[in-house]
Order: sequence, then structure tokens, then C-alpha cells
Amino acid sequence: MIRLLRKEWAVAVLFLAPSLIGFSSFYLIPVGMGFLYSFQDSTIGGTFVGQRIPLIRQAM
Repeated sequence: MIRLLRKEWAVAVLFLAPSLIGFSSFYLIPVGMGFLYSFQDSTIGGTFVGQRIPLIRQAM
């Protein structure tokens, strides 16, 4: 019984692998990169600026 479950699990992983690779490459990676770029002053060669609280308060 346990061997059958392991075999079915392996087949399920093989069928889901292309979907998970596509999901991570077209959704998770761009979201992560956008989050990182939001803390830089430029996307190419940018430096970390973090949150500039005084500038945000001046804008309000």
C-alpha cells in the first residue's frame, strides 16, 4: 500500500512540475523583483534607499 502511494506521489509531482515552474517564473519571480526594486532608486545599478519617512511626510 505504501509503495503504491509513493509511486502515485512521484507521478503527481512529474505532472505538476511544469505548472509549478511556469508559475514561479512568471508570477513569483517578477513579484519578488518588483518588491526589491521598490527599495532602490534605480533598477539598473541602483542603491538601497529604503523608506524615506521625512520625504513621505513632506508629500502629505
